[in-house]
Amino acid sequence: DTTVTAQFRMLDPRPEMTGWGTPYFLAWTTTPWTLSSNTALCVGPKIEYVCVRTYNMYSGEPVTVVLAKARLGAYLNPEGENMPLDGYKPGDKVIPYQIVGEYLGPDLVGMTYEQLFPWVNPGEGAFRVIPGDYVTTEDGTGIVHIAPTFGADDNRVAKQAGIAPLFVIDRAGKEQPMVDRTGKFFRIEELDPAFVERYVDAGKYGEYAGRYVKNAYDDTLAPDA
Repeated sequence: DTTVTAQFRMLDPRPEMTGWGTPYFLAWTTTPWTLSSNTALCVGPKIEYVCVRTYNMYSGEPVTVVLAKARLGAYLNPEGENMPLDGYKPGDKVIPYQIVGEYLGPDLVGMTYEQLFPWVNPGEGAFRVIPGDYVTTEDGTGIVHIAPTFGADDNRVAKQAGIAPLFVIDRAGKEQPMVDRTGKFFRIEELDPAFVERYVDAGKYGEYAGRYVKNAYDDTLAPDA
């Protein structure tokens, strides 16, 4: 699988996290096909994090992002620190950035963010920052995307924080991952109608229902399509 660094838009940013573009948590994953089942973000209790005003390196849009201090150099060229933000143009070799806040993991715990794929509502309490003792700064952003449906560690820390996994209910009344055993998203007609009415955004989910979760499973698609 291709690794992905995803932006999770904060719902309750602190004052220093506002005033420059959209505020995001940055989380890294080696299993991007699980992002649709994300219900939490995990930070390390002893890890130092920074709030950074900068630009999205792909879109050129101003953003404020939170990630581990030890991983900042993996995403931004140190030459850009404290360069004037208003002097940047998309395509410039060095992206300017300014650190405007520093925290330990527990300082971020409890903050909430917008569901990345708002297809299925897992219930109250999801989409917040939680602590996890297995988070490291060896790679990624120092913030881990949590999908309790698929990962043992994810399920453990989510349970400790009272966050439910994201499941769908099939017509037999059984809890199922959003992805069936053939690697496809469940079709809406395969799900319990009452569950769909209450918890599923059929318009948004319907575009992907019945499709393979990974291109590698679909002989009609190129792996990088």
